[in-house]
Amino acid sequence: KLQFLYLIGYVRPIMKTPLLGGDAPPAPGFGFVTLVMLAVNTMNGPGLVALSRVFNGAGWVPSTIVLAFSAMITGYTVSSFTAVLEKDLWRNPRDKGCIEFSALSRRYLGEGGFKATMVLLCVSLVMLACAQIVVTAQALDAFVVGLVGESAAVVYYPWPEVITTTTRSLMPFPVGTWGVSVGFVLDAALCIYLGTLDLDANILPQFMAAGTALVAVLTLYVHLLSSAALENAPAVGDLYGPDATALLGVSVFNFAYVIAVPSLYADSSKRVDFRHAMWWGVAIMCFICWLLGVLGAAAKPAAPSANVLISIYTDPTASVPTRMAVKAYLLALALPIPIYTILLKRNLEPLTKHANAISLAAPWLGALFCYMQPWFQLLINWSSLLCLGFVNYTVPLLITLAYYREEGTPWSRQVLVVACLAFSFVAILAGIYLNLV
Repeated sequence: KLQFLYLIGYVRPIMKTPLLGGDAPPAPGFGFVTLVMLAVNTMNGPGLVALSRVFNGAGWVPSTIVLAFSAMITGYTVSSFTAVLEKDLWRNPRDKGCIEFSALSRRYLGEGGFKATMVLLCVSLVMLACAQIVVTAQALDAFVVGLVGESAAVVYYPWPEVITTTTRSLMPFPVGTWGVSVGFVLDAALCIYLGTLDLDANILPQFMAAGTALVAVLTLYVHLLSSAALENAPAVGDLYGPDATALLGVSVFNFAYVIAVPSLYADSSKRVDFRHAMWWGVAIMCFICWLLGVLGAAAKPAAPSANVLISIYTDPTASVPTRMAVKAYLLALALPIPIYTILLKRNLEPLTKHANAISLAAPWLGALFCYMQPWFQLLINWSSLLCLGFVNYTVPLLITLAYYREEGTPWSRQVLVVACLAFSFVAILAGIYLNLV
């Protein structure tokens, strides 16, 4: 039993956590399956549901190529970046904070690089959290409507008032409403508490989220593969499409987990092949993204919504289990939200004594400003291109290159890092250009 528990990842957070009562005893670190699950959970987010629209717009051939290249670049970035983490933690085995982005950027990129990295990192983590807060709060509102018949919100602009809705939709309140809904409050009550705990104390909720998301996604695949959903789709979309503006932004957003790698490595068991676990996480996420993109594009070739879940939920052929799976998947996105606040706290701790308060307040205040707003998707796309892409690829690869030069690594090993750095940089600039024109 102990061997099995160590395999699925580290007895401490599963068997005895603050959520279950008591203090946990010392433990060896996260196991292989836990690391894979955390990697997938961190990547799994609102960007996934936009892939069907992306495959429709860009065509499934360019979308498949960009998705595969994004996965490979992400995997290689993590693999090479791990060498830096291994060496710096070996130098300071008692200080796990020495391998967080804040410490590594200051050590290898200088004071200017450190400041730029912190701005990019903080904006990226806040926007990732905001995106999941918005979609999960809306899903909770839909759940409340289904459970008691209506949901309510307190509108704070242009004048204070209480509004209610009985709309059975994934977005029950009118777009453009400035307010705080019941779903938003429920979301905050759960996630803010989990955000006050450390990463290892969140493992049980993460396994619950992963299991729920897995069952929900499999149910959605069955619906999309059904003859009723595909009867009007004789082909899997077009090979090449006219609109690739969101392709790079959404791809970058879906693999945005490199910022979590230092914390995952610091808390992992030293008996686990960390690189292998990270590659498995990327491969699993790439397959999930590709299959949902292709099936969603085939089943909903003319879907007006950027969110394939809305198209499925409003499909008259959708069964009750399918609609329940849509809500379950969105609710499963709530439990990984604390991961972003924990990462933000860990990177801010060396800079301010108010790191915990800032990391909890910033994402929720940002989400409150963005909640139910029509321009939110545009904000996510641009923040992905301008911040998330650079902090997930450019910064780790620059740190790796600086480390290789410090260690006197042969140029033959540095060439691939330079090539990936150049490719990621050009890809991000190309995405920005496509969105501008």
